[in-house]
Amino acid sequence: MAEGALVALDERPRPGKEPVITPEAKAWLVSLACDKAKDHGYPHELWTTRLLARHAREQGPAAGHGCLANLVQGTVCKILGQEEIRPHKVRYYLEKRDAESNRRWRRSCASIVKSKS
Repeated sequence: MAEGALVALDERPRPGKEPVITPEAKAWLVSLACDKAKDHGYPHELWTTRLLARHAREQGPAAGHGCLANLVQGTVCKILGQEEIRPHKVRYYLEKRDAESNRRWRRSCASIVKSKS
């Protein structure tokens, strides 16, 4: 107690179990989050944290990450938050169009502008 109450509080044992998710399992989860959910057989374009947690619970142990067998959505959020990965957010959508669709698009935009003038 010579160093103060705050230091003493920080050194007290905390209730609950120590985290058991290995760094390798976290890396596997982050890598999975960077893939498309469609690539893993889901109809979803993007991962949700709930879907990612369920997939990790089901597939993680078979991939050698048994510590993910009881993974919950909140833990997925924490792991992805530490890496600043947001699989459910898209910043932009890029679509490759053929030359004809570009011409049609320009014509329709031009006709809309003319009709508003």
